Amino acid sequence: MTTAIKNDYLKIGSHDAPVKLEAFMNVACKGSASIYRLAKQVLPEYIESGKLQIIIKLYDKPREELIHEALIHWSLDNSNPEQAIHVVTDLLEKHPSWMELSDKELKHRIT
Repeated sequence: MTTAIKNDYLKIGSHDAPVKLEAFMNVACKGSASIYRLAKQVLPEYIESGKLQIIIKLYDKPREELIHEALIHWSLDNSNPEQAIHVVTDLLEKHPSWMELSDKELKHRIT
């Protein structure tokens, strides 16, 4: 018996795009936030013209100071990709302002 594996990665752009870009991201990572800001300036025209699809793979880093990111990644509803991408985008754009929130404050913000 074969079990199908469901791909729950977040995707931006056309499934038929000839170029696929896999982006391993962590919403609590300063580097991910910096790369996100640069990509937002450069890539939209390629996405909108159907030339590029971005596949966002959220990566949990096993470090205490990044525990919030794991909670965020686990709480995203990948069955609603538009909403999940909105949450990820909001967090990356406002990084690091939310990094100092308490667990309760962060939960309120992401819901």
